[in-house]
Amino acid sequence: MNTASDRLVQALERYGIAYSSELQRELCLSQATVSRLLKAAGGRIYRLGKGRNSRYSLLHPLFTPQPLYRINPAGIPEQLAEIAPLVQWRYAIDAAHHQRWLTGLDDSGLFDDLPNFLDDLRPQGFLGRQIARQLGASFPADPRHWRATQVWAYLLEFGADMPGDLVLGERALAAANHPPEETPVDNYPALAERVLSGLLTTSSAGGEQPKFTTYTANGHVMVKFSPRGHNPEASRWRDILIAEQLAGDVLREAGLATATSRLHEREGRLFLEVQRFERQDATGRRPMISLTAIDAEFSGIGHDWPSTLRRLLGMKLVNDADLQTALFAHLFGQWIGNTDMHLGNLSFHPTETTFRLLPLYDMAPMRWAPVRGELPQSVNLPLPVRDPRDEVSWFKSGTLAMEFWGRLSEARRLSSAFRQIAEQARCMVSNSL
Repeated sequence: MNTASDRLVQALERYGIAYSSELQRELCLSQATVSRLLKAAGGRIYRLGKGRNSRYSLLHPLFTPQPLYRINPAGIPEQLAEIAPLVQWRYAIDAAHHQRWLTGLDDSGLFDDLPNFLDDLRPQGFLGRQIARQLGASFPADPRHWRATQVWAYLLEFGADMPGDLVLGERALAAANHPPEETPVDNYPALAERVLSGLLTTSSAGGEQPKFTTYTANGHVMVKFSPRGHNPEASRWRDILIAEQLAGDVLREAGLATATSRLHEREGRLFLEVQRFERQDATGRRPMISLTAIDAEFSGIGHDWPSTLRRLLGMKLVNDADLQTALFAHLFGQWIGNTDMHLGNLSFHPTETTFRLLPLYDMAPMRWAPVRGELPQSVNLPLPVRDPRDEVSWFKSGTLAMEFWGRLSEARRLSSAFRQIAEQARCMVSNSL
């Protein structure tokens, strides 16, 4: 026999989220009776809003509400919100202070799936697959195929050192409070071997190139590395790392904020050590959210920096100065053959109402990166469209790219094969300006 309490639960399972008035009509009960039933259901019910605007839902049967913490630059945890997993795959956020990125496009704090700023922390790329392999058969081998509940469970258990400053749940926070041990550069070859063997779980930085994260005398870093030796594929990856380091230098010298980096050569590998700008000293952190996550929640463009940022500018979520910086970087990337300028390779600092551009990173001539063992050789470089609305940036970015190619062609460690590519690319850019 179905009791009134059973029928209340069944109604909420159908509705997902309902006002008291909707439950009264559905159950043919008075407001006082529905209120009593909701109160009697206790921990199964989650209340959204206050007063007459209150709505009700059922908590997910396998999960409980969890605190969302931010670790500030001084290393001190601050609770930002409580996040409740609900039935029908929804998530509700009760924020301590109103912040647009926390409450979403409609400013309700209610999400139809895992909030995008948490989905942003899903393990990604090379490291993500290594992490999934360690987790075993209960998690798909490619984290892109994880369900929202699997990402949620992973963050609760292993989310102590994710990109940015967010930590979900008390267990992950306890692990995040442990100060890191300093790693000398001479240990990089051993760390590379361990991560290639799947024995080293580190912060899930995205990207397909082998890498690891660690803490050094220079602070928190992400370290990319080439294959061991000097065969053609290893040499090409060395060339790409050299080019990435130089591209950051060239952009920074031109006045753009970029992630600083250093090259180290150890035991037949070249290591590119990139400073993590969302870390501060040993234990401090800074906010970071990718353009992928911002776009998924607010603009829905789904591709390319210029279109997405122009939409966000129209929504007053980014400012024109950051748009112009990103547009310039995008042009420069096209001039140097960076085919990897997806939305995940541009990040922002969320404020209460907007997003501010963070330093540029991952700017490299990926057009010539090895693909399944093949080394692209053609210097048929598709050049950026000359937009009459912004010819100045087109010329300036092209001139800067010409400087990049010229300096790269003179780089000490560069292979002779890529030196030739750099010289030909410089000529091509020069002839186009």
